[in-house]
Amino acid sequence: MNTEQSPYQIIPLIHASGERLPCLVERASWLPLRLANRWAVRYRRYRVQSSTLTHNLHVIAQIYNWADQITGFDLDKYLIGGERLDARQIESLAVYLRSSQVGGVVRGSTYNNRLTIAENFLIWALYPANRGGDTELSLDQLTGERDQLRLLFESLRMRQQASPRRQPLSETEIQTIRRLLKPIQQPGQNGQFANISFSSAVALRNW
Repeated sequence: MNTEQSPYQIIPLIHASGERLPCLVERASWLPLRLANRWAVRYRRYRVQSSTLTHNLHVIAQIYNWADQITGFDLDKYLIGGERLDARQIESLAVYLRSSQVGGVVRGSTYNNRLTIAENFLIWALYPANRGGDTELSLDQLTGERDQLRLLFESLRMRQQASPRRQPLSETEIQTIRRLLKPIQQPGQNGQFANISFSSAVALRNW
């Protein structure tokens, strides 16, 4: 990814109600990006916390950067005009999102998360009721486009190995733990816990 300063930045807004709402703007003019903020305000804010929404908008800013630097078009005008990214463009976007700001490659989980946010935004932007503008596609055709986008993004995700399963304790280990935690019974006395690191109440709870 380009290491130069991004032409976009996120400004935190605080409503009278106390809600924190991030806003993605052009750095030079402070003009808000129409679709990104419409998506954030009308849709995404009701599904994630403010901090997560801020992270989401950082990814959306990378999509706008990709449109500027790689394809050379205004993403807002392109999508509002009813245009849709084709398979090659989305593959190019995926390569861009996989690059880190220091010129390396991001972790698989980070890359997959970026793809998920891009997929969510582009599917939302398919429907003119969300983005504005018109479309020549019927509802059935839009549904088909949505399903195609989902399949394409799924094919681009990195497969990650499952975490190794933790094996249960053996019977010997369980008995050792119980022996260490149980109170010691002395003749003529109440049971006392040997581990003085814990108070009597905590030791009793542990047992």
